[in-house]
Amino acid sequence: MESSHNKEQSNETFSPVSTKDSFRVIMALVAHFDLHLHQMDVKTTFLNGNRASRQWYLKFDEVIKSQGFIDNLVDECIYMRFNGKILSFYSYM
Repeated sequence: MESSHNKEQSNETFSPVSTKDSFRVIMALVAHFDLHLHQMDVKTTFLNGNRASRQWYLKFDEVIKSQGFIDNLVDECIYMRFNGKILSFYSYM
C-alpha cells in the first residue's frame, strides 16, 4: 500500500506519456491526409534530476497552450489546434 507521502512525491515527478494507440492514430492521420510530419528530441531535458520530467512537461504544457493548442481529453500528451482547414497535432512523449 502506498503512503500519502509517497503518493505526493510521485505526483511531483509524474509526467504523462503518450500511448502507442495515440501515436498510431497520429501516424494514420498523417498518412491519410498526406500531412507533413516533424519530429524533434530535446537531449538536455533530464539533466536536472528526478523532477526534470515533470517540470519539462509543465513548461511545455504552458507554452503550447499559450499558442492556442488544446490538450486531448483522452491522452493529455496530444495537443490540437484548429486553424481554418488545418488541424495541427503536437505529441509530447
